[in-house]
Amino acid sequence: MKILLSCLQSLHKHSIPAHDFWRSYFVEGCREAGITPLEVPDVDWAEGAALSGDGQGLASWRARTWEKTVAFARKQHAQGGIDFFLGYLYPCQVEQAAVRELQGIGIPCVNFFCDNVREFRKVPAAYIPFDLHWVPEYEALPMYRSAGLPHMHAAMPCWIPRQLRILPKQENEPPTFIGSADTLRIAVGRIETRQLHILEVLTEHKAKVSALEKLAHSMQGRVWLVSTVVFATLAAAWEIIKNRLLGH
Repeated sequence: MKILLSCLQSLHKHSIPAHDFWRSYFVEGCREAGITPLEVPDVDWAEGAALSGDGQGLASWRARTWEKTVAFARKQHAQGGIDFFLGYLYPCQVEQAAVRELQGIGIPCVNFFCDNVREFRKVPAAYIPFDLHWVPEYEALPMYRSAGLPHMHAAMPCWIPRQLRILPKQENEPPTFIGSADTLRIAVGRIETRQLHILEVLTEHKAKVSALEKLAHSMQGRVWLVSTVVFATLAAAWEIIKNRLLGH
């Protein structure tokens, strides 16, 4: 299988949130799965995201980028076929005519996007031409359902080098968010940290109760229970003696 990939690959460093890891996730994940990832040479997909506020610059970028992409796809498709195009594209990066051109030469087009809930209230018009939408957020599914667009609910892509795939015997690290920081994510992180603390307190309490229950069923526990009852009885008797006989 061959997949033509657009996943924020870049030729230069851009002033946008971290994005380089997406290429590793997609490319290395494909290779490990036995899929051949194809990348358009000399195309900077991340530049389109960096130019999102520059109308003229963005239009120029879309024209030259998609022209190269369609030309590369035609050549590769003629030589050995491309099973489908897979993009991680923001709406501003999409050239709808080019997507339809890829479809016209027999290449289905799929788009992955993982910030639907954060970014949109409805599916952007730029996404409509795609044959399939990869939607990782459960809460975004009604958005695509309402738009009547073909979509699949699947997990976020992630690839970890084999040497790092070691599970610890015990989890002892705090919750970790992978992604750029902003006000919403920091707030969510604080809520999760508080919830984790509450869970730790409840877990500790449950462990203590469980230990006491186990102790109560043991010989030592029975002795402890008897001694506690005897002590309480003696203490009560002493109070009676003080009050009635000694006049205290």
